[in-house]
Amino acid sequence: MATRDSSLLDVRGLELEVVAGAMRKTLVAGVDLRLERGETIAIVGESGSGKSLSARAIVGLLPTGVVARAGQVIFDGRDMLQESPREVARVRGSSISMIFQDPFTMLNPLLRCSKHIEEVLKIRVDNPITNRAEARREALARLVEVGITDPTAADRYPFQLSGGMRQRVGLAAALAGDPAVLIADEPSTALDVTTQAEILDLLKDVQQKRGMGLILITHDLRVAFSVAHRVYVLYAGSLVEVSTSAALEHEPLHPYTLGLLLSEPAADRRLDRLVAIDGSVPGPDEVAERCSFASRCEWVTDACLAGKPTLSTLEGERETACVRIGEIRSEMSAAHLGAKRLVVVTPLEHRTRDENAILRATGVSKVFVGRAGNEVHALRNVSIEVGLNESVGLVGESGSGKTTFGRCVVGLETATSGMIDVGGIRSEDYSTLTREQRTAIRKTVQIVFQDPYSSLDRTETVGAALREALVVNGFPRDGVKRRIAELLELVGLPAGYARRRPAALSGGERQRVSIARTLVVEPKLIVCDEPVSALDVSVQAQILNLFRDLKDEFGLSYLFVTHDLAVVRQVADRVYVLYQGAVVEEGPTEQVLDRPQHDYTRRLIASIPRSAV
Repeated sequence: MATRDSSLLDVRGLELEVVAGAMRKTLVAGVDLRLERGETIAIVGESGSGKSLSARAIVGLLPTGVVARAGQVIFDGRDMLQESPREVARVRGSSISMIFQDPFTMLNPLLRCSKHIEEVLKIRVDNPITNRAEARREALARLVEVGITDPTAADRYPFQLSGGMRQRVGLAAALAGDPAVLIADEPSTALDVTTQAEILDLLKDVQQKRGMGLILITHDLRVAFSVAHRVYVLYAGSLVEVSTSAALEHEPLHPYTLGLLLSEPAADRRLDRLVAIDGSVPGPDEVAERCSFASRCEWVTDACLAGKPTLSTLEGERETACVRIGEIRSEMSAAHLGAKRLVVVTPLEHRTRDENAILRATGVSKVFVGRAGNEVHALRNVSIEVGLNESVGLVGESGSGKTTFGRCVVGLETATSGMIDVGGIRSEDYSTLTREQRTAIRKTVQIVFQDPYSSLDRTETVGAALREALVVNGFPRDGVKRRIAELLELVGLPAGYARRRPAALSGGERQRVSIARTLVVEPKLIVCDEPVSALDVSVQAQILNLFRDLKDEFGLSYLFVTHDLAVVRQVADRVYVLYQGAVVEEGPTEQVLDRPQHDYTRRLIASIPRSAV
């Protein structure tokens, strides 16, 4: 095993805090990690654990007001925390580079793709290329390295590319300085399953060919296992477990890591109920004198509250911060092994087309026409049915037409041709419906969007948002306050949350508020447009369980739009596979996922992240 002095990158005792006047708040409370040459490590944890902040501290990109209170970041024999901002900027982009979850945040919308790479080539420390023609040729070669072989793509603007293509351009720009270390912050989270697999394979390939060190930031343990040699599990600003990927996947040695593993929706089996970690991540200052996970741990005792535990070596390269691991290890192993058993719920029988359906779409097509008169066929003769109290999955890659179909169902888009019947109201053109018919459709079908923050007015309190929806839909004003409390209770939130604004809520809490708002009109069908794709796995499990509970309690039907086949397995009775705007396969979920008939469906299933061991 390499010594710390020989490591490519060595982070020791990193502590970060936010300073605002006299107020100081700890964000990261002592993180140690090392990266060897040619190695990939993953930093895993929920939102708020300090993953991205720790990575940003390495490259000197901390947000305004956030400072390093203590610690060292040793790279090339120097402590980067002690270097001048100018020297850190010189190292950043040349010796250490970083790519982000959303490539739009690192790409200039006014620059063509090749220009992003050419700029780095011109200013890099080693062997800068100042000749314009030579820089252009090298930029094209760098794009080929990341899988962009079409030379016309180099002259496109970022908005003209798909999410996966933008991420490839961002990666090419990050690699243009030939860094020794690449930090990838959630690089595949917002991508569909096949594009995610392509980006992860690309990262592994580039890392191996260049022999550089790679730090992967992710909340998805499946992704970490598929890429990383070692995994650092971060919770509430502190490390709770360090292990090789193979050992961690086989047996987690901290209750939090076990919770993350059990929260992952299984792609190969349908569970009776998903395991969720109740509660949320506390601030480091709240748990400075005890185990940070104690409030959410089923094995907590007084020993866990007696002081702040530190990492201790258990065996080989394995470290854990659980003070009770010797006592509870067998119980944790049993829970882990038990979750791997096939626990299947009985799926609904396949419904035939002559049964009553809350949604029946027949031959729906949608064509978008660009400014230049070019046509984009988003939907091609799509026919889909959703029965009463049935959950139907609609899966496919980005650009397959999933979201467009969902928007047509709720009237946010108008189909070019075809017929959509929602609750007995038939429509070929939503705009021709009477006001009464449109009101009836809105009371029959509602939609939950991927990003709850963008669908909530950030200036309004939760109560005001629900009150507005109730009043607009004719609910008696004298009963509004009571009904708001009831709606919040239905989605698992205290009544006091009515006084909060969206900014004061976590991602999962905001999504619960969005679901509560859809329940105002007591709909029969909810279109769920990627409602959990932006959430941590533990929060995903909570929301998916909530959808199941509401379905059972109110007899709801769902059209579940997603690219995550593991989510489909857990929530859908039947599934439609959409490819380039057309349905290529449909059937009961177990049949489609276990015995796929179409090559495209097989490709989606093959793209699910799997461990590299």
